[in-house]
Parts: sequence; C-alpha cells; structure tokens
Amino acid sequence: MAGRSYSQLGELVKYRKKSLEQIVRYIEYLEQIQALVEYLKAVQNLQKSYCSVPFTQKEDYSWRIHVEEQMVERYGTPE
Repeated sequence: MAGRSYSQLGELVKYRKKSLEQIVRYIEYLEQIQALVEYLKAVQNLQKSYCSVPFTQKEDYSWRIHVEEQMVERYGTPE
C-alpha cells in the first residue's frame, strides 16, 4: 500500500509541475500582449498560491525550486 500511495504522490507532482509550467507560459503570453495589469497580477497570485502548497516528501520539492528560480529571474523575488 505504501508503494501505491507514493506512486499517486508522484503523479500529483508530475501534474502540478505541468500546471505550473502552463501558468508560467500564460504569464509570458500576458506580458507579450501587454494585457491589463489586473490580469497579470491575478495569474501571478495564482502562481504564488499554487507554489505555496507543500508536499510531505523531501524529493518532491525539486519542481518548486525550479519555479522559484524562474520567478527570481523574471521578477527579482521568489514571492
């Protein structure tokens, strides 16, 4: 049973990573089309909220480090 729950956790991590990548692409698109600041801020807040949900397994944080690095590059802060 423990192996099965770990597999489910791995699937969750995989889909969360894909979702975060999609959010980053959407932010880039909004910046490209010079969308209203309210839209951009709303999506950035979604990204921050999504990133703040922790996992219990140590190895599952690698995706968060990647996203925080992207945020630092783009906005100068991980939050």
